[in-house]
Amino acid sequence: MTRSKTGTRTTRAKSWAQALRVPTVLLHFFLALLLGLTASAQGADVPGAVDALAPPQQPVGQHMRLLTETGAPLNLAAARQAFATQPHPSSSSPVLGLGIGHRPVWAHWVVDNPTDQPLTRQLAVSPSWTDALDVHVIHPAGDITSWHTGDALVNAPYLDDALGYLFKHSFPPGRSEVLIRFATPDPMIVNVQLLTSETLAQQAKFEHTSYGVLYGFLAALSMLNLIMYLGLGRRNSLYYALYLLSFVAMNLSYTGRGMAWLWPEAPYFQRYVILGLMVLSATAGLKFAREFLELDQSIPALGRGIKWACRGIIAWMLVTVIFNWHATAVYTAFLASGVFSVALVPIGALAQRRGQAAAGYFLASGIASAIGLCATTFSVWGLLPFTPWTYRGVEMGTMAEALLLQLALVQFMRAQMLKRLDAERDARVDALTQLANRRGFLEQAEVAYGLAVRHQRPLAAVILDIDLFKAINDRHGHAIGDAVLVKVGQTLIHLTRNGDCVARWGGEEFIMLLPETDLATAVQFAERIRCALAEMVVVAKNEVRVQITASFGVAQLKPGQSLEKLITAADDALYSVKQSGRNRVAHAD
Repeated sequence: MTRSKTGTRTTRAKSWAQALRVPTVLLHFFLALLLGLTASAQGADVPGAVDALAPPQQPVGQHMRLLTETGAPLNLAAARQAFATQPHPSSSSPVLGLGIGHRPVWAHWVVDNPTDQPLTRQLAVSPSWTDALDVHVIHPAGDITSWHTGDALVNAPYLDDALGYLFKHSFPPGRSEVLIRFATPDPMIVNVQLLTSETLAQQAKFEHTSYGVLYGFLAALSMLNLIMYLGLGRRNSLYYALYLLSFVAMNLSYTGRGMAWLWPEAPYFQRYVILGLMVLSATAGLKFAREFLELDQSIPALGRGIKWACRGIIAWMLVTVIFNWHATAVYTAFLASGVFSVALVPIGALAQRRGQAAAGYFLASGIASAIGLCATTFSVWGLLPFTPWTYRGVEMGTMAEALLLQLALVQFMRAQMLKRLDAERDARVDALTQLANRRGFLEQAEVAYGLAVRHQRPLAAVILDIDLFKAINDRHGHAIGDAVLVKVGQTLIHLTRNGDCVARWGGEEFIMLLPETDLATAVQFAERIRCALAEMVVVAKNEVRVQITASFGVAQLKPGQSLEKLITAADDALYSVKQSGRNRVAHAD
C-alpha cells in the first residue's frame, strides 16, 4: 500500500528543527567545486543501518549509498531495483557535497527500529534551495510513504521557516528503507538527519538562538555604519553596511526563511534571489575593500580592476536573470563569491606591506573568515569532529570578520580624524618654533579679550622684534637664523604664564597677550624678557657665539578699544623703539 503526502507544510510548532544545514554561501562554493572528494571517498561495503531508537547526533551521510541518474529520470521502483541488484558506493562523510550542476542523485539508507513499538521521528533534509526533493520510506510490510517538495514548487511544502524540510514519520518495528531523490542545478549538498523530539528541540533552540545573535549583531553593525555614512559622508561605511545587509539577506534566502516568510508563491524569484545576493555581497565587499584601503590612490591599477570587475559581474548577472540562463547564473555567482573570499587575504597583505591605515585589521578579518571556512569544510570531510560549532564555523568566522572589519573601520576613521586634527593644528601652529602662528594667536586672543572686556579686567599686549635679524642670516646662514628663532620661542614659553597667549607674529616678530596685567607690570615683564634674550647664546659653525638683542612695544587695553587697536598700539610703540636705537622697551601712551 502506498500513501502520498504533498499538501501544506507541517505546523511550525511541530517543525522547529532539522539537520544542520550548510551554513554559508562561501562554504557552498567550496563544497560545490572541491567536495566531490566527499562523494569519491567511498567504500564498497554496504553501510550499517541507522538506529531509530538512538539516532546519531550528526547527519547520516555515512549510512547512505548513492546512485546518480545517467539517463531518463528513475522512478522509485527502478531506483530500488538498481540498489538491490547493483553495487553502489557508500559515503564516508556525514554531509555530501556533489558539486554544481550534478545530475539527480538517489540516496538509500536503512532505519532500524529494534523495539516492538512504532517510533515517531523527524526526517530533516537540507539545504532548502534543492529544486526537487522526493522522500520515500518503505516499511518492512511493503507499504510506502512518500513526500514531494522543493523550492521550485509554490509554497514549498514541508519547508520549515528556518531549518530546511521536515518530514514527521512513525517507523514500525524492524528495518525500513529510506530513498531520497535530490535534483537541483545549484550546488548539490545532501544533509539528512533522523531526529528525536528531544534532539529536535535542542537543535531548534541552538539554531534560533545563534541566528538571533548573528542577525542582531550584523544588523546593529549595519545600522551603525549607515548612521556613520549619513553623518560623516564616508563611502566606505556605506559599502560596509551594504555588505553586511546583503549577507543577512542572502542568509535569510538560503536558509529558507525568505521562501517561507516573504515570497512563498514566487519560485522563479527564489530561483535567482540567492545567486543575486551572492553577487551583491561579493561586489559590496570588494567595493568596501577598495574604498577602505584607498586602493585608487595606493594601487591605482588594482582599484580600477576592482571597480570594473564589480560593474561587469553585476551587469552579466542581470543578463543571466533576464534571459533565464540559470546554469550560467549559478557559476557566475559562485565565481564572484569565491573570488571575493579568496581575494581578501592577499589584498589585506598587500595593503599591510604598503603601510595602509588599519590594514592589519583588514588582513586579520580575511584570515578569520578563512579559518571559519576551513573549520566547516574539514568537519564535512571528517578531518574535524562534526559538531554544531565546527559545522557552523564559517558563520562564526563571518562574525569575527565583521567585528574585525568594524574595528578596522573605526581605526581608519580614527587615523583620518587625527590627520584632520593635526592639519587643523598645523594651520594654527608655527612649524619652526611650535608657537601659535598669527591665526592661532588671534583665536586665543579673542577669548582673553572677551573675558577682559566682560569682567573689566586689565589686559596688555607685548610685541618684540629681534634686532638686525637679517644680518644674522646673511652672516651665519639661515640655519643659525632658524636656531635663533627657536631659542627665542623657548625663552618666551619659559618666562610666560599658562594663561598668556604667545605666538610668532611673522618673520622675526613675536607677540604676547597678558591677561590680568596692567601697563606697568607688562613693561617690567618685557624688560625681563629683553634681558633674558640679551644673555641668550646660539653657537654657530666654528664655535662662533651668536648673541642677539630685541626691541619691545607694550600697550594696555583701554575702555572701548578693540583687540585690533590694542595690537596696533603695541606695534606703534615697537616702531618708535626701532626708530630711536633698538634694544629697549617702549609703551603706548
